[in-house]
Amino acid sequence: MSGMQAAGMWPRFEDGAPVDIGSEALLPGGTGGCKVFRVTVDEFGWSAYGFGGRTAVGGPETRVRRPPVLGRDGKAIEPGDVVYGEDGLNWLVTGIRWDKGDHVVEAAARGETKQLKPVWLTHQRPDSWLLLEADAAKGACAYFGSESCECGGCPHDMDPGCNVVMAMDIVRRAKALAWVGTDE
Repeated sequence: MSGMQAAGMWPRFEDGAPVDIGSEALLPGGTGGCKVFRVTVDEFGWSAYGFGGRTAVGGPETRVRRPPVLGRDGKAIEPGDVVYGEDGLNWLVTGIRWDKGDHVVEAAARGETKQLKPVWLTHQRPDSWLLLEADAAKGACAYFGSESCECGGCPHDMDPGCNVVMAMDIVRRAKALAWVGTDE
């Protein structure tokens, strides 16, 4: 088999980029992601070998998927998602690209575009001092998300009372934001 024929048989990702040694990949027929450590090509197609005993075979039309980019909350991050960074800002994911085997999440917020580290992203808005201050100004019904303020049906309407439960929750959140232990 010539070098040109072998290159045409080499496994490729869905975006057409070649699967390189060291790439993170979801091999066809596999049960999870792995790091590719060896690829062989012959006249029948390709074989890819990943750590953890994962292997796959395919031909020039068989595409290898990249593993999803996961946020700290364990959910896959996709273009169009709104995620929150350590800075507390909500970022709109505008794209995900791959650079030398690593993913790069591009996002925009307040007219700024930057590359985010997915390990710090979450789909849920993190608590902040500004949110805590705004929540402290609410009444107990609004704090707990009740649309009507009728006592008796709220799960927080218990002894010692919803206002006390709200105050205790605000103190808990403040300790968490200040990184103070709960037993102090």
